[in-house]
Amino acid sequence: MFSSLFAIMFLRKHLKLFLEFEEYLQSAEEKVIEVLKACLPAALRKLAKKEIETARQAIEELRGCVKVMPLFQNLRKIREELIFEGLQQGLQQGIQQGLQQGIQQGFEQGKIETAEKMIMKGYSD
Repeated sequence: MFSSLFAIMFLRKHLKLFLEFEEYLQSAEEKVIEVLKACLPAALRKLAKKEIETARQAIEELRGCVKVMPLFQNLRKIREELIFEGLQQGLQQGIQQGLQQGIQQGFEQGKIETAEKMIMKGYSD
């Protein structure tokens, strides 16, 4: 299964190269063709081994990612918790600051009203 899938992927990837090579062979001299017949199979086997090794490495990397996924999920959960905590702290600080400002404004307003009352009483007495 893997080798047939690999062969299909290899052919799709290198189809243009094969077509160009076929065109070259049609106009090549007999001597060049004989040399290629001797050397090409070994070169293709070597390339195939490299491609297979590359595919194996990719599969191993994917398997490694499966082991790493819980770590990323854990990091996502931690990030979401930190965001939630940050929002809660921000809300709490906002409420506290709002109360403090409200109290401060209330005191200042009270002072102003008291001063106005004293002025009004002072002028009316």
